[in-house]
Amino acid sequence: MNTLKSVFFLLIVALFTSCSTQKEPTTQFWVNSYQTTSEDGVSSAFLIQQTDSIIPGQWEILNSGIEDFAFEEGFLYRITVSRSENEGQADSTLTYKLVSVDKKIADHVTDLNGKWMLKHYEGDTLKISLHVLEHAPFMIIDLSKMSIGGMDACNNFMGNIELVSETNIKFGPIALTKKLCPENQVQDIVSELLADIDTWTVKDDLLKLKDNESERFMLFTKEQD
Repeated sequence: MNTLKSVFFLLIVALFTSCSTQKEPTTQFWVNSYQTTSEDGVSSAFLIQQTDSIIPGQWEILNSGIEDFAFEEGFLYRITVSRSENEGQADSTLTYKLVSVDKKIADHVTDLNGKWMLKHYEGDTLKISLHVLEHAPFMIIDLSKMSIGGMDACNNFMGNIELVSETNIKFGPIALTKKLCPENQVQDIVSELLADIDTWTVKDDLLKLKDNESERFMLFTKEQD
């Protein structure tokens, strides 16, 4: 009888040990090189893709942190995480914990962030070189909000970034203020060309935005902090 009790006790211990050591399910995803504003409009959130290869424009907001993940802006990450569900709440949510960093790749998309002063426009047989002016056109790019804003030498403008990758960028519709502006060659060029921009490059703090179809382009220099 005592032997049966001992065997039964050992089975119970083995069962609980097995349950307690059972591994949580894992998954892999890509983490973007920059964060965005979370759905609460205050904190920062990761952008992820649960795909084998990165697809431009297909990032999704992760409404959770990743425990033990030391994120560094400017790098794309391929990571493995364990996931567990928080039960007992009105809306059950998943939490994630880093298992391993499988890839870490430098990503120069974050070079776009900052304030850029327009220095040169070329296209449609028109070339304009701009030096330091009282109202020099400028553009501010904020990848965390996927937004742009600035001034075209008279009116303020703002808009969204619909897509950005290592070489391509696409802006959404550009909204302008409606000041009465003196005639100049610049004020219409900026907002009109932004709508057609396809590609970008940054080298030595010089940003080139180009419309591949028309070959028009703008050159900006980065304003240092």
